[in-house]
Amino acid sequence: MIKEKELFSLAFLLIILYLSFLLFKPFLSSLIFAMIISYSLYPIYKKVNSKVKNENLSIILVLFVGILLVLGPIALITYSLIDDISNFIWFLRNLDINSMPFITPELAPIVNNYMIKLSESIGLNLLNLISRIIPEITNRLFNVLVFLFAVYMFLKNGPDLIKKFKVTIPIEKTQKEALINEFSSVTKGMIYSMLISSILSGLIGGLIFYLFGIPNAFLWGFLMMILSFIPIIGNFPVWLGGAIHLIIFGDYLIGALLLVLYMVTNQLENMLAMKAVGNKFQINFFLIFIGIVSGLKVFGPIGIIVGPLILTILITLIRFYTKDYKEEINLE
Repeated sequence: MIKEKELFSLAFLLIILYLSFLLFKPFLSSLIFAMIISYSLYPIYKKVNSKVKNENLSIILVLFVGILLVLGPIALITYSLIDDISNFIWFLRNLDINSMPFITPELAPIVNNYMIKLSESIGLNLLNLISRIIPEITNRLFNVLVFLFAVYMFLKNGPDLIKKFKVTIPIEKTQKEALINEFSSVTKGMIYSMLISSILSGLIGGLIFYLFGIPNAFLWGFLMMILSFIPIIGNFPVWLGGAIHLIIFGDYLIGALLLVLYMVTNQLENMLAMKAVGNKFQINFFLIFIGIVSGLKVFGPIGIIVGPLILTILITLIRFYTKDYKEEINLE
């Protein structure tokens, strides 16, 4: 009878856990990202709170500054991209085909007609893209609200949640501490990686923009640095805007080269950042690489952090199990 009760309790618990997972599934990425961001912001929050002496106000101030740092560059990049695309469409419509030495008089009308159609196609595709993005933004708005509320709760109740986590998990105290330390180490490592990558991105990107003669190169480099730290966005819009600017002014090959350089430098920055993390935090380089690639595929942009985190926790748990198993064999 006791076994039946235990089986029923276990089955009921598993059903509730599964149903709870279904409830949280739509916001899983938002909650995980909120947890990581909260962990990153917690030292800043503590410093602000030591001055303000009000938990709620301190959290609101930290969130407000964080939102400004994210939305400011996004608004500037969006405005710049729309302006560049509008100028590019105008450039295509007003391009003097006859002045090009490699265009014969016979080809000129055909090329001109193609350019007009291309400009119309770009305009229509841009409108279609905007019409798709607006509903998507509306759909994502609830995820953003969940994310902000989760960050607020994690910052406010972080230490209490860690204490409850330690009490709830049915493993030895030393193992709990080791698990939390591994989580902390990998999270710090991935944040450190993103920080190095974003700084390299800003410096290299700004220098390339300057060498290619793009106006306000160092401002764009600074924006690249900020956007690179946000996995969901990245700095590609800045590079795309730079390439469009060069093409508008007739530097077609240099514009194309700029996009190629983006792909090369982006990979180089990521590799250097991962190597730096491996050296500083003693995390296996291959583990980071596989975690990032798999994480991106499963979780999307947030997988850059979540992937290595899950793999590290898995390896830590396997290590615990192996150690316990060896101890049991030795006792026998």
